[in-house]
Amino acid sequence: MSVTVKHLNADSTFLLVFRPATPHTPSPPASPVPCKEAPEPALGLADTLSPPQTAGNGSKEHPDDESREPASSPLPSHSPASAPENPSNTGAGDRPGSFSILIDPWLNGTSTIWHKKFSTSKHTTSSCITSLRELPAPDLVLISQDKPDHCHQDSLCSLPPNGTKTIILAECAAARKINSWNHFHPDKIQQMFKWEEPSISKGKFSRTTVRRIAIPPIIPGGKEGEVTIAYLPMAFDMTGLHTAIGITYRPPSSCSLLEEGILEPIVPSFAADAIEMPPSPPGTPSSFQSSTSYAVPADRAVSILYSPHGVPFSVIKPYAEKHLVRESALPLTLLLHSFDRVQNPWWLGGNVCAGLPGGAPIAQNLLARYWISAHDEVKEVGGLAVRNIQFDRYSRDEVAALINTDGNSATQTEVVELCSGDEICLTSI
Repeated sequence: MSVTVKHLNADSTFLLVFRPATPHTPSPPASPVPCKEAPEPALGLADTLSPPQTAGNGSKEHPDDESREPASSPLPSHSPASAPENPSNTGAGDRPGSFSILIDPWLNGTSTIWHKKFSTSKHTTSSCITSLRELPAPDLVLISQDKPDHCHQDSLCSLPPNGTKTIILAECAAARKINSWNHFHPDKIQQMFKWEEPSISKGKFSRTTVRRIAIPPIIPGGKEGEVTIAYLPMAFDMTGLHTAIGITYRPPSSCSLLEEGILEPIVPSFAADAIEMPPSPPGTPSSFQSSTSYAVPADRAVSILYSPHGVPFSVIKPYAEKHLVRESALPLTLLLHSFDRVQNPWWLGGNVCAGLPGGAPIAQNLLARYWISAHDEVKEVGGLAVRNIQFDRYSRDEVAALINTDGNSATQTEVVELCSGDEICLTSI
């Protein structure tokens, strides 16, 4: 199975297209584009991912600094930074069992928070499309927060108001905001609630807040696939910026993948309900450790964590211990997270983007296979909210060097920057 990640702008708008494997029929390789090449990514503990098809010269979010060239170390190759001539080729409908997710679309125009005198921002790099109608209708649109650079009215309203399969799944404040536009039919807008593990109260189980979406079997009598969505906000966050969305995808199949001989059972060496994580020596990343084995499904899932502003790993840890273990979705396939740390004074909310210092513990503890930069565009900004803002900038090389410290090729994280329009395909075998 595979997931294609396309960067629709230079900031935090992504299109994810999940596709099931075609047994015994290898896909033709993508045509490489002359570009800097990276070391071959490490093979992990679960599915083996192919190297990305390229990486681009990603831009950074530093309004008062000049944009910089990416690190000189080699990157993998990927598609050129332009919209496809035939956008339908990027869609998920070309193969049964596929599923597409559009995240936080902001294509053009100004993002204004409260008033233009408080905070405005504009892209300095053009998005690869000008309207969402240029894409095949996605199965799902995820909106992580109500700020206009994530929940942008003009961009979202370029989607048809009805008559398509698309569902918008949004954080609660964002869902209310979208409903107030009176553009979409109310049935198309659904709310994401904070992830909580089901508990027993008065002899009854509480409902889980994981959103589960069934994918029909490829053939009659086959196994259903499933997409799960979990919303993970940071507690007591006055800005409402620091959230994460966990995504897993398990493809449908006509029979057990074990019967087809595609996958072997995987039994991770950590427990599902209680993972002891003792302190690590200085400079040594900690990871899940336990002497208890936990039986997991044989058909493991692709797992993605989208957190452009970042959250502490303590927010992610219970979700990983409970949900990702049960879904057989570790190691983490992909982390979408900022590289650069952005900081405001405390009276303007404090931290804006956690960057490398916040993303490194997530990548190390979840043994992330890939980390793609998100929310790092250099934007044109103005207003009171950005007058005292400070940036700690990190190159792709610096990110890779800090998180890949143990020298173990089996746990290396491939670090990637994508230009607007670039895409990368991660393929399991």
